[in-house]
Amino acid sequence: QKVRNPKVPADWIRTREFRTGFFSSLVYGTIKGNLSAPLHAGPLTAAIRTHILQNESEGPFIIHTTFMWGGVACKVRDSLAGHRVRVRVVNSVFTTLRHEFNGKLNGVGKSGTYRDILIEWIVFLLIRFFLIPWERRSYRDSDVLLYNYHSVQRMVEGEFGTMPNARRVTYTTEAMLERGMDIVEIDRSKRKDADPPCIVCVSR
Repeated sequence: QKVRNPKVPADWIRTREFRTGFFSSLVYGTIKGNLSAPLHAGPLTAAIRTHILQNESEGPFIIHTTFMWGGVACKVRDSLAGHRVRVRVVNSVFTTLRHEFNGKLNGVGKSGTYRDILIEWIVFLLIRFFLIPWERRSYRDSDVLLYNYHSVQRMVEGEFGTMPNARRVTYTTEAMLERGMDIVEIDRSKRKDADPPCIVCVSR
């Protein structure tokens, strides 16, 4: 089911990331990406709430979400509390806004144009004053906060404090959860080379 935000012009939603105009780039970064969760929270909350109520069940319902969108799921849960509908929010977190945009600012400062730098700084100021409080609530108010790595836990708790609702889940692929999949154990005693393979990943 798709839900449209009536407060956002359709032309803005259709803006593509590859368009190079200043306004288009700024719109894409704030209205179509992860930063847009608070902007779309109202219509999304109403639609999900209606969907659950039409189920005619007390639940429990589990809403799994990621990152900033946890705030939307929490709004759904809280709005249904008066209807005695049980909703639990599970939020998977991989980074923080501050960490993400510190990396972007460092990168654009070294290799970006003046326009790129200006856009990222405008977005960063929006994040600093309006979105980080929303992010904090998204993490703290979730019933369960999942992370895959201890480094992510240190990042989140270093910025927002201890998260009693946090749990670590070992990362795996979707295929590992499919029924009937054979798990192949590697017999390391038959390896011809003594040293383990070297796997290199180049990223930010």
